[in-house]
Amino acid sequence: MQLMRENLRPLMHSLTTAHAGLLIQRALPVWEDGEKPQKQALVQTIAAVKPDDIYNLAFKRWLKLTTESNDFATVVATLNGRLFTGLPLGGTLDTGVSTHHTYGMPLLAGSSIKGAVRSYAQSIGIDAKVITVLFGADDDTAPNAGYLTWHDAWWVPNTSIQTPFVKEIVTVHHQQYYNGTKQQADDTESPTPNVQTAVQGSFYFAIEGVHAWVEYAKQLLSNTLIEQGLGSKTASGYGYFIKDDILSGKIDSLYQSILIDIEKASVAQQFNETVGQASSDYEATLLRQIHNETWRVSNDTIKTNFTTAIPDWLDKLEAASAETKCVHLLIEIAKIHYAKQMKQPSKAKDNQRAWIERLLALKNIN
Repeated sequence: MQLMRENLRPLMHSLTTAHAGLLIQRALPVWEDGEKPQKQALVQTIAAVKPDDIYNLAFKRWLKLTTESNDFATVVATLNGRLFTGLPLGGTLDTGVSTHHTYGMPLLAGSSIKGAVRSYAQSIGIDAKVITVLFGADDDTAPNAGYLTWHDAWWVPNTSIQTPFVKEIVTVHHQQYYNGTKQQADDTESPTPNVQTAVQGSFYFAIEGVHAWVEYAKQLLSNTLIEQGLGSKTASGYGYFIKDDILSGKIDSLYQSILIDIEKASVAQQFNETVGQASSDYEATLLRQIHNETWRVSNDTIKTNFTTAIPDWLDKLEAASAETKCVHLLIEIAKIHYAKQMKQPSKAKDNQRAWIERLLALKNIN
């Protein structure tokens, strides 16, 4: 049975940044029986998909949002193996993976995380009132969703594992027993290998609410990931996580780099606004040189660069008129690198005294 138009099939080859959710739902070209080579090829294509730049930016935005407030508690955990989640979402692939609707990367639904942690909390005997606060109540007379928000967990990009999806072979040994055509599971059936798509790598979890409660919930979540696991087939060893302190440190460093980038962007914006308000081409050019060559930083290399450049600027300003702002900018920079000489030009070295006197003379003219 044909499942895809012929003119769309060439698009399915050599994809590395496609929306994996769409591939899972829509990219199988034909319905097959037997070995299903087209299905296997599609799973291989999905396994090659990597997060693109847009996802990386979105992840950084989410990281910043969840880190800068005490209302969030976060956990970074790495899969100890592989994970099955969203198996019923496979469409024509039979089994699928939960993916972000916009970015196509693996996603662990917040409701699923909340349910798993609630199950763990009940299994270790957490008080019912505490469970109600953390997860809500199922009471028909007074239902509530709890006082915390369990956000979807994002797949962590740019780790040692670059591709989130992976081909996994699940072998069914008693297919006729499972579908009801045999009454007992004996060893007379041939094993049936089944190609499925699993998830590997790390996830970033976030819980939102009152600080003391989210910190408590964070510990329960961490224990759940390690001891109980998430997703399907946990009884077969899938879906278990390990604590990853190294990755947590990298996430912290990533957050700090985000703050630095924001500060740089803010400085750049202020600089562009200042240049845009310059009263002349000379002033705009001088502002750019001061910024690009970091003349306001005091060190020997920058001092040398400024000293080399100033005679040319003095020639320009002496030939021009009404460049008061440029003169004052150069005096400001000169005071950073030649503070004593600017106060007492007569005590400066001859080569220094020459340009200092020219600069101060321009100040008097302007």
